Amino acid sequence: MRMTRRAFVKLTGLGTGGLYFSRKVEAQAKNTAPKLEAFIVSDAHLGWDGKDQPSVQEQKEAMSTILNRFPDLDLFIDTGDAHHGNAQKQDWGHWLDVIAGGCPRLPFYYTSGNHEMKWGLHNAEKHIGKLGSLSCRPYYSYDLKGIHFVSVPQLIRVNYVTEETLDWLRLDLEVHRDKTTILLSHNELRGTTEYFDSIAYRQVANSNQLFQLIEQNPQVVAWCHGHNHTYEIVKKGNVLYVSNGRIGGFSPPTHWVKEYGNKSFGRDHLGGIYILVTRDAVTIRGFSATANKFLSELTEEELGPAGGTVDHLSQKRKVETSLEPSQPVSHCFGVGRALHGLPFETFRHHLLDEKKGSRTLYLTKPKDEDLIENGDFTSYTVKSGQFGPWIPAWGVEGPHSPGSTTGPKGEESNEDPGLFLSPSQEGHRLETPHGASRHSGYYPASADASYRVKLKAQSEETLPPVRFEVEGFLDQGEARQNPKIFHEQSSELSFDPSASTLEWAFSVPPWNHLTNESLPSPATPILLSILILIPSHEKELRIDNIEFCLVQDDTSPEKAALWENGTPLHERVQLRNEDPVRLPLPVRQENISSSFEVRTEGSSKVTWLIQEQGILLQARNAPVARQGNQLTVGPLRSDYSPREEVLLVPFPAGEDFHVHSLRHIQGARIEREGKEASPCLRIEVQQLSKEEGEIELWGPPPKKVQGAEVAESTSDRTVLKVREPGWVEAAYI
Repeated sequence: MRMTRRAFVKLTGLGTGGLYFSRKVEAQAKNTAPKLEAFIVSDAHLGWDGKDQPSVQEQKEAMSTILNRFPDLDLFIDTGDAHHGNAQKQDWGHWLDVIAGGCPRLPFYYTSGNHEMKWGLHNAEKHIGKLGSLSCRPYYSYDLKGIHFVSVPQLIRVNYVTEETLDWLRLDLEVHRDKTTILLSHNELRGTTEYFDSIAYRQVANSNQLFQLIEQNPQVVAWCHGHNHTYEIVKKGNVLYVSNGRIGGFSPPTHWVKEYGNKSFGRDHLGGIYILVTRDAVTIRGFSATANKFLSELTEEELGPAGGTVDHLSQKRKVETSLEPSQPVSHCFGVGRALHGLPFETFRHHLLDEKKGSRTLYLTKPKDEDLIENGDFTSYTVKSGQFGPWIPAWGVEGPHSPGSTTGPKGEESNEDPGLFLSPSQEGHRLETPHGASRHSGYYPASADASYRVKLKAQSEETLPPVRFEVEGFLDQGEARQNPKIFHEQSSELSFDPSASTLEWAFSVPPWNHLTNESLPSPATPILLSILILIPSHEKELRIDNIEFCLVQDDTSPEKAALWENGTPLHERVQLRNEDPVRLPLPVRQENISSSFEVRTEGSSKVTWLIQEQGILLQARNAPVARQGNQLTVGPLRSDYSPREEVLLVPFPAGEDFHVHSLRHIQGARIEREGKEASPCLRIEVQQLSKEEGEIELWGPPPKKVQGAEVAESTSDRTVLKVREPGWVEAAYI
């Protein structure tokens, strides 16, 4: 049948203001109640060689089972441990192909796990960003059908949510107070799901801060986490706490069932968590891809020798939700506790509707000026099992204990916070970040700026002298060695007999004094590590607090502005402690990446969030940009997968994006032409990374193709082979 131009324009969206995909009618029939369906997998552990680890093929089959069982999913999520800690590049690629690429027609979002954080490269957070196609920091949020999802990763230590993340989360929850919210993380919160082998390893050390935020934000209905490889759904108050099972990794041992209340944890079952949101309820159910059944429906035979009850693995919370299918899709990114003058690089992985879309900036003042993590030592984990004690963000050499009391199950309390250093002839060494990370730095700092370290301590004897050291490293992302470009140390500093505090100030030199190399990109920070050396002492020494902050002489009222690529987005505005400042921004999509920084008066730090509403497209594995009728794609952010595939996925899930994927193509431009005689898509292949590239088109096959060979063609899918850079044309009439 001959396709008319009107039909073609309707199909492809090539009319005025259209983009590169069809705007299909919502799949749900008018008489069907609105709903949102999502699925969560976790802990693929690709690259692990343990006896319980499924093969890559078994994981592919599990993904296929999930997608076939739930054909109407709106969203797919992974909550971390995408690969094992000692995995190789090919294993990272397997996750991109099997898990993230295993649901190519669905929006996909990722929250990092502990194994990605300890994978051996210096800047694990850069790796996380590349792996998960993240726009900015590893914390971010998104809305679909009026339901709000937030990624809350553990950073700097595998069991700790940083103050940076918490400040941004507070702002995000305030902005979305009217949205039903699901929090996504890797670790459990204390006292919810079971911790099994270790409190220190399994539970978030600063759980109390998260509980406080959840209590202050009644719109939060669930905390969904990975890490434990178990299926659990626990209701505590009005919140469902969910352990997301496993799509890989170890299988929960049989003895856990009897030791923890005869509950089944889904041993030997690959799968994940199914979420259904309706107008009046949130339903969460564990699903076994191994049995192709909900876990609550498994028979004794299907449960196997581990046995256990399964009723708890399907739960519903009756609540009036914010579900509204007509609500625009949105995505939020930003930086918590952003330091004055320090740039952050961002990548565009979403495209907005240029007519109906919007960008809004929110600014707020963090609760303090401290740059260091856990400087008051109120977050810690006692020793349990083979892990601990841990003091997140800190390494301590020498006998010590956190200032804590413990309950009957080892739960910590903060009745007496601080760090207690036992008498020692060798003295003590305190460092942040801890371990090998200290030799690559963590705390971002600006060149040509002054900083101050302040230590507060107490002892029955005269406080011993202290020596401070700071090292600065040039952030080179995934380089195995970040070059050290700065080192400063104090002399031995003695406490004043009448005081319990000690201060040391230092300055980071300008860039041209730091390195003889060509200057780094504008978004390259200096990463600092801090070392505190305390000599021998005969009495117990208590460290109450360590502060680290930027020294500012400016005492003017606290004002701030956000800059993008060297240009202010607005006039400086007065910061507020409570209600965030809200500012509309123009919709600008011409850059695949941007550098953002805050510039302040009277304050050194700002937490900022940009909300983008009216999203039409998610791009995975490469950034995108748009100018007029032209879409720019690439280059690839990583070469982890040998497929080198870029996925272009439209919202809502199920719509047909005309150019769906690019393989082995390091840069492309997509243009549209809507002439009466020959409407067509034009794709300029700018560079091939292999001898042959592929372009996959969705929708009915084109009538004519130039510049490429048709390798496969079905009623809704066409694959084109490209052997050299240049223009490819697909004509539909």
